[in-house]
Amino acid sequence: MQQKIYASLDSAVADIRDGARIMFGGFGGAGFPNNLILALAQKGTKDLTAVSNNCGTRDGELGLLFKNGQIRHVIASFPGPNSNYFQEQLAEEKVTLELVPQGILCERMRAAAACRPRGHPGVDSWRRGAGQIARGGGGDHDRRYRHVRLLR
Repeated sequence: MQQKIYASLDSAVADIRDGARIMFGGFGGAGFPNNLILALAQKGTKDLTAVSNNCGTRDGELGLLFKNGQIRHVIASFPGPNSNYFQEQLAEEKVTLELVPQGILCERMRAAAACRPRGHPGVDSWRRGAGQIARGGGGDHDRRYRHVRLLR
């Protein structure tokens, strides 16, 4: 069984490797695990995929990880108007965004927690991504993963 109580923040993030996919709680400045984000920033883990409702604020929440260049891909429903570092990196194509409606994002989280990668019929899995990919999407990638359903 995985340990759930850690002696320090550093020990809590010690097993997080480069390229990890991490789901962050919080929205609108409330509920973010700021101390764990700080520990992750200090550890220097890179190429992260962040799953979150939004992308933080300039120097708060996920903004710190964007400032350090630690996040390479974001799956979010509302990146937010105050996520300056994220917006700068998206414009420079240093980070990619998968924009997902909030209901589908929640269903994906529920399905992942229930160990059902396909989730509810009609909701694609994390790997296939039902959201629209901004900056760098298109081409064969989108055709290969597009979810098509014929209704009669």
